[in-house]
Amino acid sequence: MKPRPIWYVIFLLFNVSMKVAAQATAICPPAVLLDFARSSSACFRLERNQACYGNGTVSATYQDEAATGAFTKAGDIERLDQMRVISLTPSEDEIAIVSLAVQASLKDTEASSVMFLAFGNVTLENKVNYLAEVAATAKGTLTIRRTPDINGDILFQLAVNKGVIANGRTADQKWLRVIIPDSQTYGWVATELVSTKQSIDVLSVVDVSTPVLNPFQVVNVKTADAGLCEGKVAGGLLIQTPNIEEAVSIIINAVEVRLAGTAYLTTLDPGLLTINILDGKAEISNQDTMRFIPAGARLNIPVDSAGAAKDVPATAEPYSAATFEGLPLNNLPKRVKLAEALTPEQITTLTTEYQNQPVVVITQSTPEPNRACRYLTLGTSTLWAGPGDFYEAINEIAANARVYPVLQIKDADGATWWQLNNSNWIKAKAVQQLGDCVEIPITDIVPVQPYNIITMETCKTQNGPLRAGQTVTIEFKPAPFENYYDASIALQVDPGQISIDERFQRVTASRPISIGTAGTDQERYVRIFSTTWKATGGTHKIISERLAYILSCNITVPFG
Repeated sequence: MKPRPIWYVIFLLFNVSMKVAAQATAICPPAVLLDFARSSSACFRLERNQACYGNGTVSATYQDEAATGAFTKAGDIERLDQMRVISLTPSEDEIAIVSLAVQASLKDTEASSVMFLAFGNVTLENKVNYLAEVAATAKGTLTIRRTPDINGDILFQLAVNKGVIANGRTADQKWLRVIIPDSQTYGWVATELVSTKQSIDVLSVVDVSTPVLNPFQVVNVKTADAGLCEGKVAGGLLIQTPNIEEAVSIIINAVEVRLAGTAYLTTLDPGLLTINILDGKAEISNQDTMRFIPAGARLNIPVDSAGAAKDVPATAEPYSAATFEGLPLNNLPKRVKLAEALTPEQITTLTTEYQNQPVVVITQSTPEPNRACRYLTLGTSTLWAGPGDFYEAINEIAANARVYPVLQIKDADGATWWQLNNSNWIKAKAVQQLGDCVEIPITDIVPVQPYNIITMETCKTQNGPLRAGQTVTIEFKPAPFENYYDASIALQVDPGQISIDERFQRVTASRPISIGTAGTDQERYVRIFSTTWKATGGTHKIISERLAYILSCNITVPFG
């Protein structure tokens, strides 16, 4: 790396200092803010039901005791359904940070997630057991019923050879619980009417009253004072839902929390779970008692030594905004404007107004068949670099995930493979076709993948393994800019650098990209810095940097 001139170092220190000073309540040193900024950038592509390692010491245990995982570098991703406990341990040198994209009670058809941002000294225990799934194919016209009974109401019908995903069975194995395709509705099919390649013994025994819960929808939270920022920031858990209008249900420490907005949770006070509502609102239910928490208030819930609620929660009370200084709110998907602390009288008034709102009753109708073409994975499937299992495995894709085939080809054994729109390949038998679809074009030539992308935050490629001769885009994305002006002059401040084996490349930057809600105070901007490189065989060291944001990757390109 070439040395920085002294004027640049002075400017950097001044720039960081000004940014810190610009935050009226900023109390964390620049190094801490940089840890949060790096974590935000590394976890930018986090998807639903995944956890992303951001920084510091983060460990995990898994539902399968024999399973192991690795949170080794910023941007490492783990599936939530396999995880049991995530533990963050503070140290003198680094802040532990982890992000979770939780589905909670959101529908499968919704693209949004609930963001969990844990930092400091935090333990998150997933109380939802892994739900095994089995792909089932209709032997004939398949009737899905409301109950596991031959006389149960009919919810849906599928044609012969169509597939469904089963995630439960009756004790006598005569009925399977399945999800109606493209819906959030579960029903029952007779086992004798479907065929499965996997034994249904792996399915849990359930009945009509057994709920279907998503990973970390039931969670135990425990926090301790991490003493961050010279002891002024305790750490804890930030939770943000997609909006402040529609509540999402999460069971936290045995209490149902219906949150619409942003909350900050701690267990700093002995025997208490404290829920602060920074914006939006929340409704807490425990032991047939409901409590309303408006933005600007908090609720203390008595908990036992295991962290579970043991008593009716107290009524809401004003929170202390001083305790929120230094919270990494910029790491959340949506910008938060902290509500001013309410008075007890204001809390009483808002609670009364909330309780007097009319109850809206929504009646559910039987879903109509969806004839739109779609392809869904029958189970957890592998994506490959080419049409054959002798190619390199790229990654796994979850069951019931939507894929988009563009070409098909047969291998030497006569098995059909589909190339997806992201250039990866999947076995055709691992996918079910629903709706009215046109024939997928057939080819006898395996297309060469001429392009690839390396993301510096993860050191991973987006289009399979690197190959000699590929045109590779190397990109990195520093933390978001607070406004369009800062984003627009970014190249004048520092155009960024990318070096490959100590040879500097020509770097370009994208136009400012708006994130958040356009035209509101939640809007921020990012710029993606990149260069292109013709990959050559061998091991290469790539370094990207802008201001104090420095990333390094060691990559290997096979010869030939």
